Amino acid sequence: MRKILLLVPILALLAGCAGIPPKPIVQGEESAGHYRPCWTWEPGGTVPATTKYRFRLDKGSWRVTTRKNFTPSTDLTEGRHLFEIQAGTAGNAWSATESFTTTVEFFDRPGYWTGVERNPARTQLDNEVVVCAHNTYEDGLSTPAKNLAATLDKVHAEQANDADAIELDIVSWDHILRVTHDDNGGAKEAAKLSDVLADSDLQDGDQLLFLEFKEKSPSTRKCRLLLDLILELGFATNGRPVVIRSFATEEREKNLTLMKALLKERKYIHIRPYIRLHAILAENQGQAKIGKLFNAGVDGVELKHSRDDLFGKLVYARALGMGTGVWSLSEKMDVAAFREEVDAIVVDIPAGQARDLVQKQNSLLYMNVWNEATEDGKIAYRRKGAAKSLYTNAAFFPGFEWLGTGEDRFGGSLILERSEEHSIGFGDLENHSGKGILVSMVVNFDELSIADGSTRCLLAKTDNSGYGLEIHNPEGWWTAPVLRFVVHVNGQYRYAVRAIYDLEGSGSYHIVAAYDGSGKVRLRINGSAKSVNSDTATGGITRNNSPLVLGADPQGSSDSRHHFSGKIQHVQVQRW
Repeated sequence: MRKILLLVPILALLAGCAGIPPKPIVQGEESAGHYRPCWTWEPGGTVPATTKYRFRLDKGSWRVTTRKNFTPSTDLTEGRHLFEIQAGTAGNAWSATESFTTTVEFFDRPGYWTGVERNPARTQLDNEVVVCAHNTYEDGLSTPAKNLAATLDKVHAEQANDADAIELDIVSWDHILRVTHDDNGGAKEAAKLSDVLADSDLQDGDQLLFLEFKEKSPSTRKCRLLLDLILELGFATNGRPVVIRSFATEEREKNLTLMKALLKERKYIHIRPYIRLHAILAENQGQAKIGKLFNAGVDGVELKHSRDDLFGKLVYARALGMGTGVWSLSEKMDVAAFREEVDAIVVDIPAGQARDLVQKQNSLLYMNVWNEATEDGKIAYRRKGAAKSLYTNAAFFPGFEWLGTGEDRFGGSLILERSEEHSIGFGDLENHSGKGILVSMVVNFDELSIADGSTRCLLAKTDNSGYGLEIHNPEGWWTAPVLRFVVHVNGQYRYAVRAIYDLEGSGSYHIVAAYDGSGKVRLRINGSAKSVNSDTATGGITRNNSPLVLGADPQGSSDSRHHFSGKIQHVQVQRW
């Protein structure tokens, strides 16, 4: 009989009965970086059946609805907002009140990383750059447990190094997301992404996550696994967005399109504002692909730092308002050269070293004319960090061109013609005593074949001392023109030299040259030191009082020689 008596109320409950419904389960954003946060809810139980809800915001009037979400139709003010909700039955019985408090707050900062609470590395010229530690994991050990322990050691080390972001590569193996480089059978021994993201030090940190989804066979199910983990483990929040990145190749680009589609679902409404999708461009992809990615709603693009015509792609993405990044940098001089040009740098050196290079207060000259217009008669540049202007009506001032898509560069460039003796003087900009110089330029050459014994100076302070970057063809019928970085140390010139037979006038080249006061004189073209012959020196560059000149070699304070023909979009000089 007892069993029957117990069964009766259970049957009655299953059939539905009059009573107070359970409180609904409400979700929202504790902190919202936008003015119209959304709240969602589900029934707290099935007995008695919930048929409607009523809610109010900030102690306003109750509103009845059958929906399971609410977004204000007008902007809220910054600060705390109380959302309250009750579940109701057909008989107008109402549950106790459930509530959720959302704080509307903004982490405003300049540039692409607005909305990020952490302070990224900031350059002397106020460009904010996320320094991302590349491949912060281990996948080569014999068991998932060993790989997990080693991965967390690397993650914690880069957190201690003050990395702005942690990069993890992800594949799905048997529908389990694992942290590994390659989408192959070796993934089964890699650490589970869920275990990595559950780490308390990672969760309590403020580093951004750069999650590269390397699936070669994308599917909605696999992409959903990643979004579910991000949601369940509390990432992608106001102030700490998650960057999901994938190559834009035919087999992998679908990872991004599927993510974009899934983020429209109600389930992901609370993380949707804090997911940024980045496409990593393949070697054969350029401005046309960037335009398509922009139209598809991709937030940013990342390029290999050694790409041909790199700045034509980076500048075009910047012009569209997309985030930009380069990967993966293993040379300090490359980190320094890119620090003003991109929003993210993925590095293979310790993140702390890279961060120091980005933030170092050592800028002597910076000019990038891609976004300049000459109608006002001025071109902006920075001298020792201070904002300055060049006047285009000055004697011997270069011409100017503006290029659209389909070219090696995008936007503005200076046109220097040797026959017109074009040049720009920037005054006496020199190294510290006992130290060196770093030079970075984006150049399109009009004249690569020059006569024996001739010199064409791209940038020079070489007045029987100093430093410079030049094309030179030594005397002799057997010689060929070379590009060389010149530094005067201990009474003689020292060089980094590269033949230029493989350079073309139709392309643009990112040239980085450096000497730090002890060691090799270094030169890199498009991220490569291939075929460069370098002298070694010890001692600071010999200083002089001559001006630093773009497009010529100074002779004293007012004369010049060895004029250059070509286009220059960007030049920067740092004490090194």
